[in-house]
Amino acid sequence: MNNALGALAEPAAGTRPQDSARAWRRVALIAGITLAGLLLLHWPVVRFTWDTWADNQTFAHGFVIFPLSGWLVWRRRREIMALSPTPQYWALALLALGGFAWELGFLGKAIVVQQYALVALIPAAALALFGYRVVRAIAFPLFYLFLAVPFGEMLIPHMMAWTANFTVLAVQHSGVPVFQQGPFFELPNGDWSVVEACSGLRYLIASYTLGLLYAYLTYRTLWRRVLFVGASVAVPVVANWLRAYMIVMIGYLSNMRLAVGIDHIIYGWILFGIVMALLFWLGSLWREDLTPGQDAPAAASPATCPRLVPIGLAAAAVLAVSALFPADAQFLARRQSGPVNVTLAAPRPAPGWAPWLGPVTPWVPHFKYPRATLERTYVAHGALVTLFVYYYRDQTQRSKLIRSQNVILSTNPQYRKHWQNIGQAMRRLPLDAGRLGIAENRLRGRPPLHLLVWHWFWIDHRFTTNPYLVKFLEAKSMLLGKGDDAALVVMATPYAGKGDARAERTLRAFAAAWASPIRAALQRTAAQADGGRG
Repeated sequence: MNNALGALAEPAAGTRPQDSARAWRRVALIAGITLAGLLLLHWPVVRFTWDTWADNQTFAHGFVIFPLSGWLVWRRRREIMALSPTPQYWALALLALGGFAWELGFLGKAIVVQQYALVALIPAAALALFGYRVVRAIAFPLFYLFLAVPFGEMLIPHMMAWTANFTVLAVQHSGVPVFQQGPFFELPNGDWSVVEACSGLRYLIASYTLGLLYAYLTYRTLWRRVLFVGASVAVPVVANWLRAYMIVMIGYLSNMRLAVGIDHIIYGWILFGIVMALLFWLGSLWREDLTPGQDAPAAASPATCPRLVPIGLAAAAVLAVSALFPADAQFLARRQSGPVNVTLAAPRPAPGWAPWLGPVTPWVPHFKYPRATLERTYVAHGALVTLFVYYYRDQTQRSKLIRSQNVILSTNPQYRKHWQNIGQAMRRLPLDAGRLGIAENRLRGRPPLHLLVWHWFWIDHRFTTNPYLVKFLEAKSMLLGKGDDAALVVMATPYAGKGDARAERTLRAFAAAWASPIRAALQRTAAQADGGRG
């Protein structure tokens, strides 16, 4: 038995090429089993990612990333087979670090953290199985896997603002009068708006994904690769600005007969296709293809016969370490969850503010599936303020405070016909015994009705407007066994329009009077829910 293991562990002198090829096929099988095991251990994340690729065209490129990475590895198979794979057990520490990041993402319900952590486990596992030299040879294919993660929606508001500002500026320089309110602008013969689909994120992701692959395959010097990748990021952004400007001008010059329907989208993709073709054509003028002699050393090197037993043991260790963190995360989640009815305690009345029982605005924040809600309207000196509180507990991917679908103004097209977000900003005010961060939105309704809206989050007994801090504090609280209670606090008041300072004074006075009672009410709710579970 020992002799048999020794024969597997150590390659015999003068190993024949067919023996080496057979051993490498077994190594590939071990690697495939290890990869499949990693994906199965994190199957809910894999399934969620797959559904995102299928449901959101912006991220449909994710379907081809893994096959492309596999093809890139296959292209370098001769170079890889000339190397001696040596397992590196210290890489299990990197694997544990990635697993811990995954667990934080799980506990904080941050799916994108889980997705990136899962992808990071793959190069860490490759390093543990094969060692530095092999991983270095396939570094780009491993890095390319990160593009499979659906990421970038956080850029949409910024890209919308850039597109709207450029379009308005370009239209003005074309001699056309235009009035702008945030992403909405009015021309003499029509109204326009930059919505999520016009942000250019799809163009950017498609260009970057292709540009990165093209730079790797076409160039050899680092500066040319960096330059082309930078161009593949900048060009689609500028192209989208030009697209928006051209569409608005076509609509204006045709008296709103052209570029206002499906042709709006067609013109955009045609322009994008032309710009991308030009980019890749220009990039081809400086290509650095390999000559036959450049690849000869790697191709001519004799294939090595890898030692299967150490690689197999490393694969078992990789799966064992990777399994620890999903198991621990499930244990912590089950220990801190359970059926409990949450009743949101109303804040104690603040002096000078009385309940208002009359009609209020039909607008409500678009935060779905909270465990408890509170909506009250108060009046002081003729000024009305509506208070909304959305309370979350035992959060899931469907029912959680921070998610892209939870927004102050619904993205539903039917809802957008009546309400428009014409401005947003961040403020810091001296409230609640300190400086309180506040996120501000200005909403315009139809018929003409303006709302000034302030909001912030409550988590771990503190207020914040930073959604990333909310996620981190949720994960920290879960690790410490304190649960994941969190809430959204929103206050809204009508205002007359631009330049109306009374609405801001009203919300400032309301926040000063109610911040402490709201905090106390949320802490009472958390304590009562904990008592109900106990």
